[in-house]
Amino acid sequence: RARNTDNFGDLVEATERLTRLLKFEQEKVAQLTEQVHKLHRKRDRKLLMEEMVAPDLKFWKDPIPVLVFSCNRAMAVRDHVQKLIKYRPSQERFPIIVSQDCDNEDVKKEVMAFGDKVQYIKHLAGDKTNITIPPNHRQYIAYYRIARHYKLALDHVFVDRGYTSVIITEDDLDISPDFFSYFSNTRYLLENDPKLWCVTAWNDNGKVP
Repeated sequence: RARNTDNFGDLVEATERLTRLLKFEQEKVAQLTEQVHKLHRKRDRKLLMEEMVAPDLKFWKDPIPVLVFSCNRAMAVRDHVQKLIKYRPSQERFPIIVSQDCDNEDVKKEVMAFGDKVQYIKHLAGDKTNITIPPNHRQYIAYYRIARHYKLALDHVFVDRGYTSVIITEDDLDISPDFFSYFSNTRYLLENDPKLWCVTAWNDNGKVP
């Protein structure tokens, strides 16, 4: 009789252990199922967005100016603009605007040498303007001048010229052959996703090994 009691106790313990294991497995299955459902919902939203966008809108047709920020690196801006001109498919679709914020005549000469292939704008040099800088921000004066340059150049693009898009580069950046096709085929995303602020092609590792 004692042996039967022991067997019954072992059976109860085994049953409880299996019940706990089954509960754990059921919870895991429920979690995995929810993850699969989330992936399906995400995929369905993506497909729906793609269906809502007409195929011809995925290739942006309106002009997208390339705004090149420059200062005092004449050879850099020359090489950069040369590559932009080499790769761009159309001057009308991708006008190039070089914005200079320094009094460097060599930069101006290099840009003007491109003739009507490039537009040139010049701002009063940042070190000659009265920029209000808090006393505890004196060490950031260069950033204040850069921010001012961005404000002036972007005002020119959006306010003065009335463009609705812009590609921003700096004179020391390198670009790849698919630079323009990348932006013309991703511009529509900004129209369809209110949470998306910009499309970027910047790559910190974009150098030859």
